[in-house]
Amino acid sequence: MEIHLVDGTYELFRHYYALPSARDVNGREVAAVRGVVASVLGMIKEGATHVAVATDQSSSLSETTYGQTIRQATVLTLIS
Repeated sequence: MEIHLVDGTYELFRHYYALPSARDVNGREVAAVRGVVASVLGMIKEGATHVAVATDQSSSLSETTYGQTIRQATVLTLIS
């Protein structure tokens, strides 16, 4: 068994500022979410059997593009 705990806020922050902008059909920024998903899939490909993602919650981020990205990723994590 190989377990990974991911700091989701850090990973989203890192991918948000490291990757070029990408938008979905509704105009929402999705590059960071794609980056995190690619990282998690890489962990699974390398043998991770369990992956948990923890995120911070901050009201000051709620109206920023970065904050919207965190909400999108959280929804994606809950759906997966």
